[in-house]
Amino acid sequence: MMLEHLEYPEAARAVEIAVDQVLADEKLRTPDLGGKASTKTVGMAVAAGVAR
Repeated sequence: MMLEHLEYPEAARAVEIAVDQVLADEKLRTPDLGGKASTKTVGMAVAAGVAR
């Protein structure tokens, strides 16, 4: 991940955790992953997870 390459391991881990949490919720998956959520909705959910 780019953040790890740039030597921001804590930020990289926060993004990874947020993505994992979002993907665990089937309602927050885009059509290519079998869901109905928009890219914007998923991105906002990931951003909110990182902000926590």
